[in-house]
Amino acid sequence: MPSVVVVLPASTIGLAIACVWLLFPTTAALPSTSVRGALRLPWRGNERQVSSIGAMFSDRHPTDQHQLRIALFITSHGSLHHESFMECMPQILRKSPGLSQADVILYMGTHDTLAVARFRKLLDRWPCGNKSMHVGSNPGYQKGAMLAAHMGFSQGWFDGYDWVIRVNPDVLIHDESKLLSLMGDPGNWGVFADCTNHMCKDHSGCRGRIHTDFFAVRPEHVDKNAFANWNEAKNAENQATLAFRNIVKARREAWIWGNHIDGACRIRGGGIWHDQSRLCEDVRQQEPWSKR
Repeated sequence: MPSVVVVLPASTIGLAIACVWLLFPTTAALPSTSVRGALRLPWRGNERQVSSIGAMFSDRHPTDQHQLRIALFITSHGSLHHESFMECMPQILRKSPGLSQADVILYMGTHDTLAVARFRKLLDRWPCGNKSMHVGSNPGYQKGAMLAAHMGFSQGWFDGYDWVIRVNPDVLIHDESKLLSLMGDPGNWGVFADCTNHMCKDHSGCRGRIHTDFFAVRPEHVDKNAFANWNEAKNAENQATLAFRNIVKARREAWIWGNHIDGACRIRGGGIWHDQSRLCEDVRQQEPWSKR
């Protein structure tokens, strides 16, 4: 059974951000504490409380910028490609005044205990807040992504948070300003990217196909069983589009990116870049988003 992680947001005056990092697979033979039937690895790295960063949002809604609690939820299968992004993420985070103050929960699935140890060591270098690590199961490429979403929402991982941001490790938020500005708008319940070329407009009820490389939602507007059909759904994008249809139907959606660049359903715009062909350091040095 996959791990269940509950992260209680720190009490802050300003914005508390939590990063919930997920990687999929089976339990590893490492010291652990059971959490609702899951394997939890105790973290021995430095831990600190997140501080107030309420001033980083757009000034369009200055009275709504305080006390936002955000969970950054990242899913992966623990590949060497993803490991490269784990390694260079400190350089990205140090340029992100919002995301760099996150708590981190790493949920990793792999039979390779050495890989688990490497990821744990890399995570300890991140300039973030509290860190913990969990190991669970991975039913496969698409099913793993869908199961992760189901576990997160159905088991209450995001309870108490104002927003959940879900990304893969190889999805770089190289410029957080647009995303955080959209999340600072109380009229938005979800921030999405379109997998088609509908060029969706905010609050339009657009019939786009929602990316699962990235999405951000207010969990209070997502049914806890919205992803319960993870074992039957065709793919993650179709499932997410149905799971968030109430947000779109209410015209409470914002679209951070709507151009389907290469037909591969990868988000590459709005300050966010997904790259599966290059290692993280190459992406960071080449900055392919600057050439678009």
